[in-house]
Amino acid sequence: MPTTWTRAAAVKALESACATGRLERSRVVPALDALAGAAPDDEVTAAVVDLGAAMLAGRFEERRHADILEQCVRLLARAPERRALDLYRAASALELPTPRGDLAATLRGLALAAMHPLEPREARFVAVRLLSGERSNSGEPARTALAVLGAAGEDATLVLACHTVLSDDIPLQMAALQELSSDVPAGAFWGVAASLVGDRFADAVLAITDLVVERRRGDLLPGFAAALVEVSDPDLMRAVLLSLLGARLDGVEAVFAAAVDRAPPRALPGIEEALMHARIASQDELLHRLSERARRAPA
Repeated sequence: MPTTWTRAAAVKALESACATGRLERSRVVPALDALAGAAPDDEVTAAVVDLGAAMLAGRFEERRHADILEQCVRLLARAPERRALDLYRAASALELPTPRGDLAATLRGLALAAMHPLEPREARFVAVRLLSGERSNSGEPARTALAVLGAAGEDATLVLACHTVLSDDIPLQMAALQELSSDVPAGAFWGVAASLVGDRFADAVLAITDLVVERRRGDLLPGFAAALVEVSDPDLMRAVLLSLLGARLDGVEAVFAAAVDRAPPRALPGIEEALMHARIASQDELLHRLSERARRAPA
């Protein structure tokens, strides 16, 4: 086995595996690694497509190596390549269940991402299919599916997914919210996001805050005011309120007012700290109301 793989030697190794029906990992894996550093051309593309197609067709004693197929897809996806489309379709449907999980979960996401620029309409339907089923620890292939649907403006599909197949996966619900367009009505947004606001989901609360601020969605503030009263962590409450203050959005005073009047007593010190930095017309009144609440609160 060569210690330094040339482009020609790497291509020949892949062609030999296909011709003999024998896949030797010690040759095929380094050959693919070598081709990752070579410019894509017809010969390289043909060799990689043939290897991936042969593996998916079961020509190597029915052994399908997810990691090798991932290498093939990554190599081919460096540029839009229609000759690889059937390979992407097959890879996006491959399942390799084991007691340790589905080894092809990441592969399905890679195949969908590679298919998307070639057949964006078809990719949307594949994405819907991939939202359900087993996922890797990183959330693939559902995470890629959400990105594809977001790029297509499939807001209703994303919201529906949050209420169904993603209802038990907070990180993926958050990923879906971040893919939504700014055209999504506030009621639909908070129908998903409200359940993610609370002390147990600090990362989600901060991500929602960033989304509101970065997209300047003042229309989401009334819903945020209603949801934020579930936060009792004073540090988390302070961080959210200060971020909203910095955005200078209309409606921030209503968020402060809801927090002052309805947030759990434990959150009051965080609200007070944020109010001390607030340059809003009702600052003095809200500080007075907050002081009265704190005074009446049980020791």
